[in-house]
Amino acid sequence: MVACQQMPVEPLKIKGIYGSPQPLWEKGHRLSDLGINAIFVHSGSISHDMISRARADGLRVFAEFATLNGKHYVEKNPEAWAINELGEQVKPASWFMGVCPTEPGFRLHRRNQLEELLLEYDLDGVWLDYLHWHAQFEEPDPILPETCFCEHCMKRFGRSPI
Repeated sequence: MVACQQMPVEPLKIKGIYGSPQPLWEKGHRLSDLGINAIFVHSGSISHDMISRARADGLRVFAEFATLNGKHYVEKNPEAWAINELGEQVKPASWFMGVCPTEPGFRLHRRNQLEELLLEYDLDGVWLDYLHWHAQFEEPDPILPETCFCEHCMKRFGRSPI
């Protein structure tokens, strides 16, 4: 039997910025000249032009995917509104709105959005952001409701092994 030896791998060093690189490009900067080798951009802000420019600058492109931020979704689909321990719809924070993580329509909606993102753009990676409790932690006094107690969540919780 021949042992397989793993070759040492040099760790990948990422020096990136979060947000659109457009302001730096408009000032004539080449991001690689600034020591930047990656951009981390909200998935809704990514375009083919941005990726082309980033690649020409030698940059990796990573997309942020706001997984459980459902503010605009629940306004049109109230069945996905997170429910508190009193059986009431939770109040939205200033810009963040959690959502029922088990509501089938929302899950399919987010899955389809992620699939479209991955099929449309040549990305180096995606990070699933907003995988947290229904709260906007950046606020001085965040709303911290206990959620979700909707029918979907209660059924799934009841089926879960302990």
